[in-house]
Amino acid sequence: MKRFILYTFIILFVSCEKSIDNKLQVNTVQKILDFYNGECLIKKNIEKNCYELELSKSELLNYDIESIKFHAGNIAYIFYTNAQNKDYNCVKIKINLDSGKIYDFNYTVKELTIVESYMPNFFEITNLIKTKDYEKLYSEFDESMQIDKQSFEKLFGNLENKFGKLNDIYYSGFENFKTDEFGQIIEFKAVLVHEKMAGNMFLSFRKKNRKLVLLLIP
Repeated sequence: MKRFILYTFIILFVSCEKSIDNKLQVNTVQKILDFYNGECLIKKNIEKNCYELELSKSELLNYDIESIKFHAGNIAYIFYTNAQNKDYNCVKIKINLDSGKIYDFNYTVKELTIVESYMPNFFEITNLIKTKDYEKLYSEFDESMQIDKQSFEKLFGNLENKFGKLNDIYYSGFENFKTDEFGQIIEFKAVLVHEKMAGNMFLSFRKKNRKLVLLLIP
């Protein structure tokens, strides 16, 4: 009798764990589709303890190919932030474009944790832009940068004159790389949402001191 009860408990426990994991997958896929539309498949590689996400038929991904690395990082981060348990090793992203091109990316949980730690820096910069506190924005740059304080007011003023009031700025991806001048860099892609049009902005932080070394609006 005891053996039967024990077996029953194990079966129920495993079933419950599988149900929780399935719910996680459904919720995460929906979050990704809310951002990218198209189709998204998700599975877990038990042997490597990694989640694998495959996106296809996304109009945004097919259109914005130049930023495909940033989008892959965004997809991985959406998954990471919606997974309550971080008991996996990595997130693999596969992007299938209508042209037939396939892109593969791999992100460790450690890497995504570091990205998360930079979010306060990202939101501080975007809030300074929203509130037009260009004096404080100037102070967020690496001291080696020769920045004209007046250039910020002129830049964002011209954008508002051309595209209307700035309504929002949201995060849309990241990329890590190294430069000879500043060493390790983490760069965030943001979207400036104006009344008439939305456009990209790139913010590069020097990992040595978390100071800005680039604010670029193409």
